[in-house]
Amino acid sequence: MPPAKSNAWKYFKRCADSKTVKCTLCSCEMTYTGGTTNMLNHLRLKHPSENKISDTQKQHSMDIFVNTKNKITETQSEKITQAIANMIVKDYIPLSIVESEGFLNLMQIVVPEYKVPSRNTVKSRIEKRYDDERESLVKNLESVQSVSLTTDTWTSNATDSYMTITEHHLTDDWVMESNVLMTREMQERHTGENLANKLKDCVSEFGLENKIGSIVHDNARNMQSASEKCEDWGDVGCFGHTLQLCVKPALELPNVSKIVAKSRKLVGHFKHSTTLTAEMRNRQKVFKVPEHELIQDVPTRWNSTHLMLERLCEQRRVITDIMLDDKFTKKSDSNLLLKDNE
Repeated sequence: MPPAKSNAWKYFKRCADSKTVKCTLCSCEMTYTGGTTNMLNHLRLKHPSENKISDTQKQHSMDIFVNTKNKITETQSEKITQAIANMIVKDYIPLSIVESEGFLNLMQIVVPEYKVPSRNTVKSRIEKRYDDERESLVKNLESVQSVSLTTDTWTSNATDSYMTITEHHLTDDWVMESNVLMTREMQERHTGENLANKLKDCVSEFGLENKIGSIVHDNARNMQSASEKCEDWGDVGCFGHTLQLCVKPALELPNVSKIVAKSRKLVGHFKHSTTLTAEMRNRQKVFKVPEHELIQDVPTRWNSTHLMLERLCEQRRVITDIMLDDKFTKKSDSNLLLKDNE
């Protein structure tokens, strides 16, 4: 029996020899080899009005296929939600992204049947992940005999104050491992007593009592006071901060501070001009100078000042060439160029 699913058999019937078929519309006979392609082509060319029925049915079936939404299971939906939470944590993305128009449009295209969770739902997933990782870390630290802590307070761009505490220990193979124990908002005053209480609470939370060998911190008075209140711990000042305090007076010497200030202005002059930056890249290739950007220093980090001066020396030929070119430098800006003795 011929396959009943083909619409061609509505207009064709097989002849007695079983090797030919006859069109019921025009009595045309055609060779039959087991397929209906020839019959459908005959209908399309000779009887287009009848073929429209077939085309309409095909289009209707295609529309159903395209517009039918694939349902996702609850497990799949949960995996997507957790993946969004993981992305926010790993890439430091704000929670508000799940409410942004661009993200919602993207999810509608990629997974139209998925309902994007609210900010609070994602936040709860992140908190659950933190709890799971904290439990795992506590378990891993049980076998550690001794740890050292580093800590500091800092202020976010939103002017919120935070305290971060990190533990460091050596494995049995003498490999240094470090783990951030906490970064939490600190709304109370940053007194030595309040800081000491935060430190002790953190140590207790992670089961590190009687394991603290020392704590490293900057030389701020409140930090020193907090360390003194943790009597059983060794007290070590941050070497980097101590070195900063030693180098700072040297950078404040009149001759040195003058050159540093002038260097900052010169770097800022290039940093604030896209034209100068582009020209600098072009001339680096011409003079075969390393294609590096200029570095703007941070006054509270002496090594950044050293890097700024070092980079200016490296790019001296390119910078001088541009600053002496009146196509790119105004006469009023020519005084920014460092002199030979500088």
